[in-house]
Amino acid sequence: MAVLIVVSGGLLATYFLNSPRAVLEFDSQNSLGTPTYVGAAKEILQGHLVSTGRLPGYPLLLALLGGGGGFFTLVVALQCLMFVAAVLLTYLVAWRAFGKRWIALLLGLTLATDVYAAAYAKEILSESLALVLVSGLLAAVVSFTIRPRASAAWLIAALATATTFTRPEWILLPLALALYFAVWAVRRPMPRSVLLHGLAATGAAYALVALYIAGNAVFNHFPGTSEINNISILGKVMQYNMQLEAPAQYRDQALIVDQYVNVSHLNVWHVVTENPAFAADHYQLSGAFGRTVLLADPLKYARYSLDIAFTHNADVDRPLLHLAPNGPFRLELSGLAHYTAFRYSFYWLLPAFALLWAFLPLLSRRSRSLDVLGPVAAVALYGTLIVSFGGFDEYGRYHMVYLPAINLLVWGTLLLNVVIAGRASAVLGPLAPALVIGEIAAVIVLTMAPSVGLSVLLTIVAAVLQGLLAWFGLAEPVPAARPSPEPQAARTRG
Repeated sequence: MAVLIVVSGGLLATYFLNSPRAVLEFDSQNSLGTPTYVGAAKEILQGHLVSTGRLPGYPLLLALLGGGGGFFTLVVALQCLMFVAAVLLTYLVAWRAFGKRWIALLLGLTLATDVYAAAYAKEILSESLALVLVSGLLAAVVSFTIRPRASAAWLIAALATATTFTRPEWILLPLALALYFAVWAVRRPMPRSVLLHGLAATGAAYALVALYIAGNAVFNHFPGTSEINNISILGKVMQYNMQLEAPAQYRDQALIVDQYVNVSHLNVWHVVTENPAFAADHYQLSGAFGRTVLLADPLKYARYSLDIAFTHNADVDRPLLHLAPNGPFRLELSGLAHYTAFRYSFYWLLPAFALLWAFLPLLSRRSRSLDVLGPVAAVALYGTLIVSFGGFDEYGRYHMVYLPAINLLVWGTLLLNVVIAGRASAVLGPLAPALVIGEIAAVIVLTMAPSVGLSVLLTIVAAVLQGLLAWFGLAEPVPAARPSPEPQAARTRG
């Protein structure tokens, strides 16, 4: 672990030496990003905990550390510690899952050397907080999987709820985990008291969400968690170029939106900032228009969203990496960024490996250390699907929040093949190396020529073959029959 602390700390130090100032992010109209978080922090300092713009998780952190007044030094320092903590938690989860220190170290290093993840330590955005919360959640679900108990169930609910109040797209995470562990309990019975505590913890999580929504309805006349959800829905319509499919009552609005999509080629933020009607009443028109269009053709919406789930896992959020052109270590950091982006290309394998590990532990009642990858895969699948169905851009930024889960599944599985190859070479022969070579070849092809069809094919083939490899390659060997002593005794008597 000391190596991981040194490497991750060294990366942060190098990045800050290149450009030491905190980064205040704005969107194209300077109306969202850092200013909205700072504004929400100021409202908290004035006693207003509920907000229609930003959920209170990150603004509360800013308020406690002086960010509400424009002082970001403590915030950035804490975010550096969050990045290092996420690296160490990744190592611990990997060690629990794979039982090999060298695999755990390599998986920790994948995050410790990720310059894009480290860059968020300097951003006054919620990603660093969400990253460490999800990393802690992964450690909690792994602990619960190994030994189900009430305290771990409540810890999972607490961390999932904290994540929900940090990033709005994670609002269904407590429910998703509850459903996954409910299926898990059918295959591997848990104590009744643990199940009851899990149910109560999930209920408590959504009681807090309901209380927050009620507070918004009473004080801000908005019955929801965040008005940004309305913007996201309109953004999905624009991304899929579905605006002209709006019914007759939205004809005028459809023509306005179409101008931004097909004429000026500008995003949803321009629509809501340049057209007051789309921003009025907490972006109510934006949300209503978007929902009407998407629900009019849900199959098309689902098809396009699933395409994104298969084809955008390797996206890199390059604009959020800020390197000073004349600062020290610019070339070294730039080279590391290119290496990190190359490593991201292997995330084309995420759908295959996430589906594999989500279902493989449920197919067997035999307990193995790798079973802990089941709930890790559930978190990754939730993140991938909710981002694909709800997000309309910056997918690399969305994926950063659950990057530890992605690394555990993708790189963990690839490294596991080394163990399988050494353990069952006599039985499997060259199958493990051949499968890895095939997966690498598919990644190269998809990186050069992205294709939904090829990605789906890769997902099916890789999940099946990798599952068979794990099932048979990691099976406990049948003990050889001990020779009977009678023949030897008979020979002695003869």
